[in-house]
Amino acid sequence: MKRNKLFIYILSVALALGFQACEDQLPEEITELNVSRLFSPTALEARIVNQTSVRLTWAEVRNARSYSVQLFEGGNTSGNPALSFNGITLEDLPYNVPNLNGETLYTVQVKAVGENIADSKWVSATVTTNAEQLFRPVAPDDL
Repeated sequence: MKRNKLFIYILSVALALGFQACEDQLPEEITELNVSRLFSPTALEARIVNQTSVRLTWAEVRNARSYSVQLFEGGNTSGNPALSFNGITLEDLPYNVPNLNGETLYTVQVKAVGENIADSKWVSATVTTNAEQLFRPVAPDDL
């Protein structure tokens, strides 16, 4: 009998505590996102135009003041870039990089630069230029 009373007592205390803990608490609504750095640009696209020029486009990053672009020859992004451009704004898009070497693999990196906030991480894409056209146009009279 003592054992049954102890079991009933423990069961009733556990149920009482269990029902108290089942209160619905809605989380606080997040209305503002505070981050320590800018987000990386998205939708980076590198397209070849005129055999040896690259046209770059990407989506706008909120709170970005400008963008930095680096081009590396080959697939390795360590070391010094072949070309580097800073201070690119959204009004400059699409951004064209002319006169690259023909039949060369380039790795393009873009990052957002902000004011009073850390820069974004680099986002990259690769593109291979086409063969260069080395022939001069021929006048019909010379034929």
